[in-house]
Formats: sequence, structure tokens, C-alpha cells
Amino acid sequence: MNTGEAAVDWLYREQLRVDAEWSVKTPHGFRWWPDQHAQTIEVTGRETGPAGEEGWWISVRTEVVRLPQLRDEHLEPIRDLLMTPASMAGPTYHAENGTLELASLVRVYEGNVSWMRPLIGLAAMLQVLEARKAGPLLAEALGAEEAWSAPQGKPVRETPDELVEGVPLMILASALTGSRWKGPELKQLGRREASVPPALLATGDERSLTVEFPFGDESSLCQFGADVSHPEYGPGLLIVQTFPVMTRDEAEGIRLALAMNERELIRQPWGYGYGSYSHREGFLNFSCFLPALAHRPGMLVALYHACAVRAAMVARHFTGRDWDASSFDVERTGVARFLNLLRNRLN
Repeated sequence: MNTGEAAVDWLYREQLRVDAEWSVKTPHGFRWWPDQHAQTIEVTGRETGPAGEEGWWISVRTEVVRLPQLRDEHLEPIRDLLMTPASMAGPTYHAENGTLELASLVRVYEGNVSWMRPLIGLAAMLQVLEARKAGPLLAEALGAEEAWSAPQGKPVRETPDELVEGVPLMILASALTGSRWKGPELKQLGRREASVPPALLATGDERSLTVEFPFGDESSLCQFGADVSHPEYGPGLLIVQTFPVMTRDEAEGIRLALAMNERELIRQPWGYGYGSYSHREGFLNFSCFLPALAHRPGMLVALYHACAVRAAMVARHFTGRDWDASSFDVERTGVARFLNLLRNRLN
């Protein structure tokens, strides 16, 4: 069993403790029904790094509504209900089966699996909670049906899994002590990692960090905010990346955000695939919110590196230009290694 398969097995047996009655195994993972909305967790890809290190992509997808056709009048409700308040997942639309889902796509390897596994489990449960909340609102706004289903031969589940009520209580209990993301760790991130290339400019303290990355002849902005609070999950860490990408109008911008979600949250992760692209007031952005419960020592550096990779890959996607990885301090930033790993993988 490889690292990716072992992580999915651990999620099934240990963290989510999936009920066999409400689940089915798939060739690379499992599909389960914590409530009426089916969720699929499985290994969808594999990669090999420059030094031969192996990584796997773990996908988490939760069905939200059935939408036979995606029209322009559907776009703003999708943005407002699923993109703008994004926590650890983003909406993706699948025209082949007319389903709007929430999706996360995460790269797992030996160096991060110990702290990444519980983070994937948290992302999975947040998807379930958000599908439950947004499903009926989207169904009404879009003139669609909620994507309810059940294992073959069973009725739709009436009593949800105990985690559906238990996880919000855990999040709120963890939030009582405030944001664990604030403090010297964030300040040190700004002084060390963000003070050298690829960062063009960085400012920050124990509450926030703002970094500019190269983007062709311009720059893209990355902001870490540890003094913000989510309306559902309380205090945590908000990460927002803004990209100078022009579109003709808001509808085109939202469709672009959905296409970018499909690119990064379904096909191949660029950073860590927690969050969602969105478009508002002329800007393409990617946002992620991590509750206080998600905090682990050392995670901030890994999240920063993931944002740097996303900035590089989005810049390459829209400008056709790569960063000069040879100018980076590999030991301090880790960016050159990631760029070598991801280079030439855009389709």
C-alpha cells in the first residue's frame, strides 16, 4: 500500500470511521453518504519529483445540486454561496452528468502525510457541512434539485453520521481560545521565507502577512490574515491570492474561476488544493480559510510555499512565462524544487 492509499485507508478507518452500511469501496478509495449528499475520497494521481520522491493526489468531492445546464444566470448564486465564503473547497461543474460539486485536491507525500491526513479529514467534513447548508439555497436560486442519493438498494439517509453534528462542536470548542495562527510563527514567516525571492516585497507582523509574487510584467498579491473570523467557523487563517487577469465581464470572470477550479481541484493540484478561485470586481482570486482546529506547528511555511507555487503556475498559465528558478535560494524557499516538479505539466 503506497502513501496515498494508506492515507485514504486511514481516513476511512480512523478519522471518519466510515459506516460500511453507508459506503462503497471504489478502485482507488471510497464513496460514502454521511447524509444525503454523497462524498467520494480517492487517490486520483501520482507524481515523481526531481530526486525520485513520490507523491499522490487525494481528491475529496461532495455532490451539491443537479444542474443539467450551466447558464449565465446561475453564475452569481454559485459565486456568492460557494466561492466567496470558501473555506477548504471550491465548486466544480461537471457537464457530463449535470452535477455541481465541492472539491479539494491535495498532494500527499512522506514528508507531509502526518499532518496532511487530519487536514484532509477536516476538509471532507467541511464540504459535507457546506453542502448541507448551500444545497437548498442553491436549488432554489438555480431552479435545480439537491444532489441527494444513497447506496444502491437503500433509501436516502434520514439520520446523518454523528460527525455531521460533532465536527461543528469541535471547531467551536477549538475557536474559544482564539486564532492559533496569530503569533511569532507568522511574524517569523514574513522575516525569513518572504524576505527572499520569489517574494518581490513583503510586509507583516504577528497578525498578517502580505507578499507580492512575480506575474509576468506585473505582480500577484498574497495575503495571510490570522486576525479574521469566519461566520460559521470562528477565528482562523484566511489566505487570499489575487491575480491581475482581465475578463470582459463578471459572467466571463466567474466561468474562468470555475475553469480554474476544475484545473486545480480536479485535474492536478498546483499548491495545496484547499479553497476556491473566484472573481469579483475585475479580479481573479483564490481564497482559503483554515479554522483554528486546523493549525499544526510548521504548517505556515508549507502553506506559504504552496501559495508561491500557485502564483508561479497561474502566472505561467496566463502569461506563458516561467520564474527564473535558478535565482532562488532552494534551501530557504523550496520553490525551485516545486517548480521543477510541476514544470511543463500544464495541458
